[in-house]
Amino acid sequence: MNKTVFEHNIAALQKKNPVLAEQVLSASVSQEYQVVMSKNGLPVLKINRISLHSLYDPEKEGRSFLQAHLAKQSVQPGDTVCIFGLGFGYHVRPFTELPNRVVVLEPRLDVLRCAFEQIDMAGLIEAITICCDVSELQRAPEVLFAHQPTVKVNQSVFKQLTEKENCSSASNTTSLDSTVSKKKIRILIVSPIYGGSLPVTRYCTDALKELGHEVQLLDASMFNEPFQKVLGMKIDTNSTRVLNDLFLHLISEMVVGTCLDYAPDMVLALSQAPLSPQALQRLNELNITTAFWFVEDYKYMPYWKQYAPLYDFYFTIQDDRFFDELRDIGVQNYCYLPMAADPGVHNETNLSQEDMQEFGSDISFMGAGYYNRQKMFHGLLDFDFKIWGNEWDMRSPVWQHVQRSGARISTDDTVKIFNASKININLHSSVSHEGVNPQGDFVNPRTYELASCGAFQLVDERSILNRHFAVGEEIITYKDLEDLRAKIEYFLTHDDERLAIAQRAKKRVMQEHTYKHRMEHMLSFIQQRKPDCFYQKSAPSSPVIHDVEAFYTKHPETTSILSDALRRTQGAPNIDTVAAAIHAKQGPIEYPEALFLLIKEYEQLLQEHR
Repeated sequence: MNKTVFEHNIAALQKKNPVLAEQVLSASVSQEYQVVMSKNGLPVLKINRISLHSLYDPEKEGRSFLQAHLAKQSVQPGDTVCIFGLGFGYHVRPFTELPNRVVVLEPRLDVLRCAFEQIDMAGLIEAITICCDVSELQRAPEVLFAHQPTVKVNQSVFKQLTEKENCSSASNTTSLDSTVSKKKIRILIVSPIYGGSLPVTRYCTDALKELGHEVQLLDASMFNEPFQKVLGMKIDTNSTRVLNDLFLHLISEMVVGTCLDYAPDMVLALSQAPLSPQALQRLNELNITTAFWFVEDYKYMPYWKQYAPLYDFYFTIQDDRFFDELRDIGVQNYCYLPMAADPGVHNETNLSQEDMQEFGSDISFMGAGYYNRQKMFHGLLDFDFKIWGNEWDMRSPVWQHVQRSGARISTDDTVKIFNASKININLHSSVSHEGVNPQGDFVNPRTYELASCGAFQLVDERSILNRHFAVGEEIITYKDLEDLRAKIEYFLTHDDERLAIAQRAKKRVMQEHTYKHRMEHMLSFIQQRKPDCFYQKSAPSSPVIHDVEAFYTKHPETTSILSDALRRTQGAPNIDTVAAAIHAKQGPIEYPEALFLLIKEYEQLLQEHR
């Protein structure tokens, strides 16, 4: 790969379409692709033995492509010309000489990546508009020209495109209002039992519904209270491991069973979602697309190494080095998907006098008491400073500024805090730094949520923050405690400037950084990488089978339950038959058996919840 050419092309695309540029950066070229040299020395891409351009003179063929299509259909000045397929661009360049806006719809990101690696296309990128999803077109183009080699390797996409508009493929013209990306699909979202990504599942659910999709949320948080109580039991490490496996096994069975009943096109899970490898395999066998949004720091949450290869699509809040590691373990469909805000939740609020009295302050911080925050906030205690959240050290001087004795703060009250504070301090968490992490490579949800509320914030410097906000105009950063103190003092005395910056940040969020934007991006990426993933699904026909035997084979210390159940019942045991066998036995109930009965009670809780 010629890195100079690729970087030159990406730089040109970033100026016109930074979102698409990020997608191309995260794309990888399929091993099925082959780049060969034409007779006149120009590179040509072959996909599944189909050459996208002439192997003799691709530029001449490109000029002929324009002439042939103009002979069939007239193009009026002012018409938008859409070309289905970019390839290596030989057939597109002649169109730039027309007095028309030229839009190129290339269904495959990896084709863009391959083209950018081979040919300097910066000038062409500046002259045309490139998109990979029809929904990106603001209006239907007056004329559509189909590049037939691209049609051959993307038949399903082109067929969907023409069928939606009831147009003849012979004329190669169509309106692009109704497309594969507009298809309304059925989605099952799986939440974690607890944790920071739990509210994100609800924001995603609302966003997908707003986009018109049918969505069901499997809320595993119903297990949080009993799960925490059981984990508080004084039991040995092996028993704790068995209990965790039982919980994971049960909830995974719930997911599979729900899929058999609900028949979703896709299952979306978020960080810490309780889905076992076995359940993911069964979803794959049911031909259900699986996606995972990993909204944690990969450097501190290594469980991704086991699970990332099991999902069809993997979305992350970090890229660069993380993408290298994902490639190393065989993950192919990965994509950068940063956090966001829900304007229906995170918004400007008119506060009562009582609310202002409780929540108002010159500066505030909302979040958990991570190590770097405990250390850095020592230097801010001379300000009118309120700290909200849990896990703060009661022995520290910082504790005097912690509100409500370190209780958890509801989302509603969090929004009030954002609105009531003149300056909101945003410091990304770290367990190893005493202030700002100089290698910070992701943006936390608080950044978008504060901006969505129209609240002013000072946020620690992050390497990718300038991708999302205009630093200095829409958001203000600080690099250390001294810098933070100076900016606090400045903005406390410049109200108009502070409010104007906050409003610009809010406008940016509304335009680019809501969960609706993120879900659109997610579905677009999935359809670009796997155009048929939401079509021709096999309808599940078999009932859910609780794989009790496999579980207890894995844990030989509990085989007494299985053997007794097999003796008392006919066929493979399930949760009901095993529970009945335990109740029917004589003598004391053993510890593993008590755990199993606990799981049976959780199943009943689930039924009542439904």
